[in-house]
Amino acid sequence: MSTEENIPEPTTGLSSAEKKVLRGQAMSLKPLIQVGKSGITPAVISAMKKALDEKHLVKVRMVNDDRNQRAEWAQQLSRECPSEITGQVGKTYSFYRQPKKPENSEEL
Repeated sequence: MSTEENIPEPTTGLSSAEKKVLRGQAMSLKPLIQVGKSGITPAVISAMKKALDEKHLVKVRMVNDDRNQRAEWAQQLSRECPSEITGQVGKTYSFYRQPKKPENSEEL
């Protein structure tokens, strides 16, 4: 069974069960993006959008020691790169965006 088959397809939001599945899948991933002391920059947003388009499930490491600041940054990333926060362990957050369906796809 591939991991693609296990990814839930949320409608308007992810249920706790869907987030649990995604957190499990994110455990084996390495952070693709690191947010430095400068915070959420245009470069971070661009990299995040590209990563979500390609991978759909992305881990982001935030180097700031302030928990509240990290939480704000995670919320900002979630808003600016439409995605859902599926989990957080220490300074690492995982984000998920449902894959876009091709516009011209026809049902067989």
